[in-house]
Amino acid sequence: MRWTVARFICEGMKPRFLVLTISTVVAFAILVSLGVWQLQRRDWKHDLIERIEARADAPAKPLEEVLARWKRDRDIEYMRVEMTGELRASQEFHIYTIRDGVAGWRVVSPFETGGHVVMLDRGFVPEPLKDPQARADQPVPEGKVSVTGLARAPGESNFVTPENEPERNRWYWRDLESIIAQLPPDARQRAAPFFIEAEAGALPGQWPRDGVTQLRLRDKHLSYALTWFGLALTLLGVYGAYIVSRRRGGGQQPARAG
Repeated sequence: MRWTVARFICEGMKPRFLVLTISTVVAFAILVSLGVWQLQRRDWKHDLIERIEARADAPAKPLEEVLARWKRDRDIEYMRVEMTGELRASQEFHIYTIRDGVAGWRVVSPFETGGHVVMLDRGFVPEPLKDPQARADQPVPEGKVSVTGLARAPGESNFVTPENEPERNRWYWRDLESIIAQLPPDARQRAAPFFIEAEAGALPGQWPRDGVTQLRLRDKHLSYALTWFGLALTLLGVYGAYIVSRRRGGGQQPARAG
């Protein structure tokens, strides 16, 4: 008997084939939805990048204004801040990072300004310069200084982040609350709830190297979207090839003797 549309429909009603078809439709829908989601993430990322760049290029605001913004809605990320005060350079907190492929540390020190204590990220040092004595030849601000930097909210850890080691002054994520707990009692009560990352040229000396804030965020959402859409098309191709192979196989006549 030759292959007919009616026979194909009947074959398609078999439970095994029906399960395969439903699974293919569900998987295809999931793959397409993931691709669409990545395109939506791409639009969100572009808006975020534009917002960050606009804030980083805007005139610096006084610390009091940024503190008020934090109390209102905590939307202070990448706002430029200008403050005048004294850097407590003798107290350093070291936060692990990788800069241009080089492992090292962000050097954070308290900055006294207008009755507040701000944790100032002074910049990056490579591992050999982690010890302040290894860079004792570098100038350190003394007395009243003005510093401009970008406000950054405290960090968060995830399941792959190592545990911080306060007793060894080795921090692997920006746990501001725990860092503030290392300050004298009076300073703890006056501590700002966010970091300030010093802009390039804000502080003297080569090390720590300031101005290392990453303003360009990774944006691979388009390639991810194309990957999901490509997988969806591949799935359709495999399913179509299977249908064609069944149709051809079903149309073959068994050989007769004589």
